[in-house]
Amino acid sequence: MSDDTDSPPEREMKDFQFRQMKKAESLSLLKICQRKDPACSPDRSGGVRVDLTVHHLALSCDELTLSVCGLSEEAGLSLTFYDVRTFVNKARPQKLPFASLLPAVPPGTLVQDLKWNPAHVSMLAVCMSDGSMQILEVADGVRVQAELPAASGITCICWSPKGKQVAAGKMNATVSQYTPALEEKKVIQCPHFYTSDEPVKVLDVLWLRTFVFAVVYAAADGSLETPPELVLISLPKKDERPETKYLNFSDTVYGSCTERQHHYFLSHVEDWDLVFAASAASIEVSVIARQEDKIWELWILEDASRAELPVTETNEDTLPLGLAIDYTSQQEIHITDEKTLPPVPTMLMLSTEGLLCPFSLLNLNPEVKQLVSAPITLTLEGERLPKPGSLATQRPKIAASIPSTPAILGPTVPVSSSSSSFVFSVPTTCSTSAPSAFPLGGSMPFGSASSGFSFASKPPSDTPSAPSAFSFTPSIKPSAVAAPAPTPQSLVAPSPPTVKLNLNERFSALETPAPPSFSFNSSLPKTVVSSSSNLTVPSLSAPKPPAVLAPVRPLQTSTPPTVMQKPAPAAQARVQTPQAAVSVKALEKQLQQKKDSDPIMAGILEEIAHFQKELDELKARSARADFKVGTNEEMKELRKESEDLHIFTLEIKETTESLHGDIGTLKTTLLEGFAGAEEAKAQSELSRDKNYRQLLYKKPLDPRSEEQLKEIRRLYQYVMFAVEDVNDVLDVEWEKHLEKKKKQKHMVVPGREGLFTTLANNLYIINQAEEPIGPA
Repeated sequence: MSDDTDSPPEREMKDFQFRQMKKAESLSLLKICQRKDPACSPDRSGGVRVDLTVHHLALSCDELTLSVCGLSEEAGLSLTFYDVRTFVNKARPQKLPFASLLPAVPPGTLVQDLKWNPAHVSMLAVCMSDGSMQILEVADGVRVQAELPAASGITCICWSPKGKQVAAGKMNATVSQYTPALEEKKVIQCPHFYTSDEPVKVLDVLWLRTFVFAVVYAAADGSLETPPELVLISLPKKDERPETKYLNFSDTVYGSCTERQHHYFLSHVEDWDLVFAASAASIEVSVIARQEDKIWELWILEDASRAELPVTETNEDTLPLGLAIDYTSQQEIHITDEKTLPPVPTMLMLSTEGLLCPFSLLNLNPEVKQLVSAPITLTLEGERLPKPGSLATQRPKIAASIPSTPAILGPTVPVSSSSSSFVFSVPTTCSTSAPSAFPLGGSMPFGSASSGFSFASKPPSDTPSAPSAFSFTPSIKPSAVAAPAPTPQSLVAPSPPTVKLNLNERFSALETPAPPSFSFNSSLPKTVVSSSSNLTVPSLSAPKPPAVLAPVRPLQTSTPPTVMQKPAPAAQARVQTPQAAVSVKALEKQLQQKKDSDPIMAGILEEIAHFQKELDELKARSARADFKVGTNEEMKELRKESEDLHIFTLEIKETTESLHGDIGTLKTTLLEGFAGAEEAKAQSELSRDKNYRQLLYKKPLDPRSEEQLKEIRRLYQYVMFAVEDVNDVLDVEWEKHLEKKKKQKHMVVPGREGLFTTLANNLYIINQAEEPIGPA
């Protein structure tokens, strides 16, 4: 997507580790609160119903206001605000928002991003999926302080560390800085390495320091194949002249999914100068750190020290739905039996399977600051209550729009030792129209006195699913009936009842199957059947549609006080009174008195007596029967054979797994071979392409090769000049030699002829000397 060739610095870091803790099942997305109620017990639970499809949660900076964003079929987009103290107030069983807002947006618009001001507890910024943006003031009510139209193309927002300005990413790949009144102060342009041929947009932004931003860019067309890229932007200060610096970290994590909408989860630990980045298409978390020389670098952790989400039972990857950091853990970290570290922050990641995966952040670098602090006690002083008018109009609306109310369950919500976890889910594949129910509290598998709040929203019936603020789309389907969970309070909408025969004309026995309560949780895709403790008994003569029951005002019937309700079994949800189990003899005695006056009752009695007679005969025949199948030896032989088959099955399974691993290895090798062959084929075809070779010739060399080429040219010129000098010297010597030859006037006697003359003279002298010696 980018043409930037400069890669950021990387460092292998062994002094920082993600130490995985025990995983636990949760709901969907999470939000960490650093406060707790000391009176809360781990098994405390409650429930809050909202007539919305919840898709975004956020806490204010003082962690006393919770914003819940969702869609409803009647009102569209709604922003409701709860006081956190209401959730722990036992005196208020009904947890209602103290304020709400219905933005004037087109149907189907969602909250794209919502950020509370880190300094002002009552101010927040919100941007919609249509590109509009608003600044809200939340006190006892909600007031729109400023807004931008949808034409602004806002995609994400983030407040400055001091909360004085807000940065907004846009569709045109720019980042604008606004005041709380939405007056534009500065515009950060798109990095130079992105071209207009492949336009990008701002996917997420994180304001790190006054002049440093972390911006995630993604393809403007929403292409899922192109991974987002993380860019650190450093702006020049007022007294500096250097231009804006862009450090492109590209895709810091390996993306293993091309089906989910792109989203980045960025978290900044300011005291450690660390940025954690997780992608919605990756299973791991990357770490970007700032060193003392003000250089940002990517840390490469050891394999055992990385934060990775677990795989499913079928070895499929799970992806993150949310990321948060808890700074209130009070548990020591046991490295070995002798070595123990003090409590450290805990990073919580939620997977698409509903698993809450905590990781301890072990920073073993020297002189690092300890960030863990004790949780703050949450008091009920200053609790904001809903206005009487809003309370009176909200409850009838909910009661009138619910044909059948699901049971409220208190699920297990795992959080860290002293923080509260706010979780919600947005199911997408359910056809019911029941309203949302989000339980408060739950049992904590780890931690001491935390209270967890989980929000489960109703599924959209006609509204198409859109990416939420955390860009997740879990596919959840209701499955088989599971065992009922004990709940402190249940709501049941009975189906049209099956009326039994009124034998005593006083009691009515209803067989009312309890409707299933769908748990819209990513981690619990089951249908939970619960029984009702409050029943509505319709008239037997004219059945009517079932009515919705209020949990605090059960309807009373004409049943005597001795009538009790039995708890629902796992296989069937039935509610019966003890009068339905009256013995046959007592019924016969009662009916015998009316036999003379009521022939219908007499006929019924005869049928009952005949059935009882057949039943007694069947019991007598069954009591005398003695069935014995096989002998003890045959049973031992069968047991031995079954054990042998079990051992053989285990061996076959082990062999199959080994073969599966070998097949996977061979498949990988084969694919690598094919890839190498295709690469070689492509290189071979390119080598025969004249245009490609010309382009290679025209391609500029890298600096090192350029220096080598300059050295070669310099040596070549030196050799050429040396050869020319040698040629000049040789020419001069040759000319001198020719001149010397011209100056020699006498004839030159050949050397062999002089030698011949000398030898001839010697032979003549020898012959002359032999003549006088011979005659004597």
